[in-house]
Parts: sequence; C-alpha cells; structure tokens
Amino acid sequence: MQIAVISMETSRQRRECMQAQLAELDLAWHFHPGTVVRQFPPEYDHAARRRWFGFDLAWGEIGCLLSHRAVWERCLASGDACWCVLEDDIEIRPGFAAALAALERSAQAATPPWDLVRLMQLLPRRGWRQYSLPALAATDGHEPQRGRGRSAPLAPEETREWRLMAYHRQPGGTHGYVITPRGARRLLEYTRRIWEPVDNTIDSYWRHGLDVFCLEPAVIAPRHEAPSEIGARGRGRRPFWPGVRRDAVKGLGLPRRMWHNYRRYGRAWARRREA
Repeated sequence: MQIAVISMETSRQRRECMQAQLAELDLAWHFHPGTVVRQFPPEYDHAARRRWFGFDLAWGEIGCLLSHRAVWERCLASGDACWCVLEDDIEIRPGFAAALAALERSAQAATPPWDLVRLMQLLPRRGWRQYSLPALAATDGHEPQRGRGRSAPLAPEETREWRLMAYHRQPGGTHGYVITPRGARRLLEYTRRIWEPVDNTIDSYWRHGLDVFCLEPAVIAPRHEAPSEIGARGRGRRPFWPGVRRDAVKGLGLPRRMWHNYRRYGRAWARRREA
C-alpha cells in the first residue's frame, strides 16, 4: 500500500514532524505536493456554489480538493488494492501500521465491503458496527517482519480487532483515510464540477454511492498545534435567500440519506446502536 502525505512544499515544520513519525515505521510513503490555487479553475462551478451557499469556496479549499483529486488519480492508475491518504497535520497512534495491513488484506478480497475508510472521527457521531476487521490471519501471534527474514512477537495493538463503523451523518474531516481504486474513480467522476469542500464531498455518500466507513479505534489524531493552511473565506455577510436554500437542500437530503441507509444496511441502521 502506498501512503501519500499531502503537504505544501513550504510547510517545513509539518513535513519534518510527519517524516519523524513515519520514519519509525517500515512503510512505503511519499509526500504529495499540495496544490496552490490563485484563481478559480475551469471546473469550479460558481453558479452552483453561490446558488446554494451564497459565497465562494476559499482558494485553499479548492486547492485542498484538487490535491486529493490528484492522489485519487494516482491511486486509480496504480493497480494497487488501495492507497492511504494523509494530511500533514496529524499524530500517528499505535496500531497504525497494523491497521493499514488489515485494511489492505480486506481490499484485496474479490468484493471488499468498503470504498473508503476514515482513520479517525473529526466530529463525534453515533454509529453502528457493520464489519469486524481482524488484524492478523496468523494464529500464533507472530508474523515475519518485513525485510528481516525472521519472526518477532507482535505488540498488543497489532493483534487487536478493529471495527468498521457506519454512520448516518459522517464524522467529517480528511486527515487520513484509505481508499480503493473503485472509490477513487467514483469520487473523480463526482468532482468533475467543484462546488463543495473535499470533506463535504466524501460525506455525501448517498449522492455518489460510496460505502464510507470509519475505523474504530482511531489510529491517527489531529495535531491541534498545527494551524490550518486552508485560509478564510472572503464571504462577508451571507445573503439571506441562499442561506434559506442551503438549509432547504440539507432538509431534502435527509430523506435521501435515510432511504440510502435503509436499503444498504437494513435493520442494523434502523436500530442505530453500536453492536
């Protein structure tokens, strides 16, 4: 599995922090340069954005989406079972490497049950367990360490069982996730027109049809001391009627979300409680 860390080339402190964390893990990773936007790209839909929200996206938000799109394109062209996409303002927690290995094995199945798995919750949501993700196929608690040709005992976090949680409302954020080529293809198709941020794009699962889950327990966390590089929207005062329309669209999306979840998850969603 390739790990792409989206990072601006000028963000030296963030890069140094990510490099120090990833250097401790025996994983293939690389920095993917963030996209700098100084004008609206041709695919940006001014009319749709202003119709429903009354103000434009910040250039940083557009650049963030374009950066993720570029990684999705590389994932789709790679032929790999899945890719891990990280932003550079995270803390890597114990069990990260083992969780990625478990997700990669799951993605290598003929029909993996997921298209995208977030590695943390940004906003706390009430979900329900849909799948269990065992960390190891081995039964003796040992597996060969890569490149060393010998077996070694695994740490407790490497033998745990993770849960893939489904949510009625997504927990938001794009700090870190694992995506399959199928998921990348559908998101690329969905974002041919740009009018919402990348996290809202992923959250709109009932529109693009992706099976989006969140891993529990989380294996990454946000570093709050790292300030956002997105930038503020120059929106000023929001017009009244676009705000009303935006709220109406959210209201209309609710029954579509509910119907999608009922068709996809049935009684497990109807109960909406953790197993």
